[in-house]
Amino acid sequence: MKSQLVAAADRAAMSVAYGQEAADHYGIQYGFIRSVRGWITGFTEGIKGERC
Repeated sequence: MKSQLVAAADRAAMSVAYGQEAADHYGIQYGFIRSVRGWITGFTEGIKGERC
């Protein structure tokens, strides 16, 4: 179960990261995307018990 949660969180983090990369490419600043990415990173670190 834990590995499934970690995998799902990793996929979500990658999806948000790609969205942020696209926003940076087009010069659009999305603070919300950054905050969600930070939350997901912290969440996955908490599940894994280590830094990503």
